[in-house]
Amino acid sequence: MEILGRVEGEVHASSVLITDGAEVEGNVIAQELLIGGRVKGTIHANRVKFNSTAAVEGDIFHRSLAIEENARFEGSSRREEAVIDIPRTDRLQPEIEPAAISATRKTNGAQQNEEHANQAAE
Repeated sequence: MEILGRVEGEVHASSVLITDGAEVEGNVIAQELLIGGRVKGTIHANRVKFNSTAAVEGDIFHRSLAIEENARFEGSSRREEAVIDIPRTDRLQPEIEPAAISATRKTNGAQQNEEHANQAAE
């Protein structure tokens, strides 16, 4: 996501670029964050980079932080190993108990009792 103007509120995206002259007033949550403008709020990002034109006021929780010369930063910085988790497909699968799967099954859109289906097969 590229921010060119002014944003009031939370910004949440995998990759965020706050361009020179842009302003964000609110929290920023991202995998990767590149700041050239102004941010006032808390930052949670795995990789954070301040360009020389950046002005940041607030706390930063990060895994990697790079600040170019002439960038301005007022607040605290805290390194954390896993600030933002990368979604994994196995985490997105719903948890279903095995008993729920074996108790019923669908055949052509209709549910059948597993025991009834087994009797018909015999």
